[in-house]
Amino acid sequence: MTLKQIACELGVSKSTVSRALSGKGRIGEKTRERIRAYARQNGVVFDDESCRGTGSRKIAVIIPSDAYAVTTQYFYEILLGISEAAESQGWEVLITTGTENELTGIESLVEKENIDGVILMRSLVKDQILDYLIQRNIPVAIAGSCEYENVIQADVDNEGASREMGMLLYSLGYRKFGLVISKLGYRVNRARRDGFLSGIQGHITGNEADCVIYDTEQIDSLINNINKGKVDCIVCGDDAICTQIMSRVQAAGYRVPEEIAVVSLYDSMNLCCFSPAITSITVKTKQWGSQLCIQLLNCLSGKHYEIRNSVEYEISLRKSTLSYMNIRSWN
Repeated sequence: MTLKQIACELGVSKSTVSRALSGKGRIGEKTRERIRAYARQNGVVFDDESCRGTGSRKIAVIIPSDAYAVTTQYFYEILLGISEAAESQGWEVLITTGTENELTGIESLVEKENIDGVILMRSLVKDQILDYLIQRNIPVAIAGSCEYENVIQADVDNEGASREMGMLLYSLGYRKFGLVISKLGYRVNRARRDGFLSGIQGHITGNEADCVIYDTEQIDSLINNINKGKVDCIVCGDDAICTQIMSRVQAAGYRVPEEIAVVSLYDSMNLCCFSPAITSITVKTKQWGSQLCIQLLNCLSGKHYEIRNSVEYEISLRKSTLSYMNIRSWN
């Protein structure tokens, strides 16, 4: 009886069967015992040493299908970090795309490619792909956070970083905010929204801040509100949104930061190239990908690994949020 036949009978992946019989790599104890018991009942002879090395040494990286529709550097940089880390340890990386509600491609990948583990590039509030991989006992690492205690996670404290940004902008004197954010099904966007709102509220000065939340389809309304004096600082959910906003703001003839300040809750090289450069939350994304991949490979190799991993960030204060008065005090 082959590993593939056992996997089909028990509804798990071939690599899960391999890990169960070899005793190497992460797998739940109940699943391990169920697979071994089934193997014994069907006359499969195995031992820890003879089954070692039967893994494929392949991991899959699942990129959201909309990644190609935006200009963000996040996916390219984190994928580069993953690929370099995997290559340095002799592992192969397979790249595929996935949508929120479509499992066909992922199922085919798991069945045909005999992958040992999967890295997800985004964390969704409701994630059918993650649920499927957990059910199949595939080791998973995610660039983000989730509720599963056995999923390797590496994430920025997006809520804390966005709260810090809100507090900074408040201290610079801004009170009328337009927050542009989309796709609240992504955990990162919810965290950024909640963190920023908490950062601009609760100050003891009595001079309360106001914030209107806009979707990316409402940018025309936001631009009109600049002219009406209802917005003095635009806060963009990420670098792709910020690129769009800067294009629209400058096309409308507004001067940044003299007439409107602009910031981004996620940085990229592109935002440094604007004139003025954009105040942003900066993350070393390539290192993020490398850190995530190394933890997954350690798990698959039976080495020590960390389930929860923190990714460092910093606030990059640039000229897009400095009025003439603030420029003088900053210098």
